[in-house]
Amino acid sequence: MKKYFLSMVLMALFGTAWADDLAIKSAEDWATFCSSPDAYANGSITLDADISVDKAFPAAFTGTFDGQGHVISMDGLAAKSKFALFSSTGEGAVIRNFTVSGKVTSTQPFAAVAVEVNGPTTIENVQVSADINASGYPLSGFVVYPKIRNYHPIHD
Repeated sequence: MKKYFLSMVLMALFGTAWADDLAIKSAEDWATFCSSPDAYANGSITLDADISVDKAFPAAFTGTFDGQGHVISMDGLAAKSKFALFSSTGEGAVIRNFTVSGKVTSTQPFAAVAVEVNGPTTIENVQVSADINASGYPLSGFVVYPKIRNYHPIHD
């Protein structure tokens, strides 16, 4: 009952958009998204313009991120710690419909999309066409550390 009441109050104050929904239209909007992980980790996030980023979403993202065909540029990014657009994803995350571009220099593990995938995550229609100069290990266009249940690599 309390949750229903709170939902009704939020709808009355802010319309039909929920607090965890966000349309990103600029680098400043991306910074807001990254600085408020509690508000947006489970949200429905859309990218409404091409943007340039230098920050990662710092928490486990379990919502939906739809780039709507836009470009996320990491041009000039010099990563000195683990870096990807999303630090990690959790069960149910959906990340789709965008291109990552730019020139990146990294001395640590680097991926364009996610450092860690923890649980079922959908990554679809994502293209990476970035020039990456890395002395760090590992390096990936999409995901650095997939966490797969019941995965047993074959040993010789």
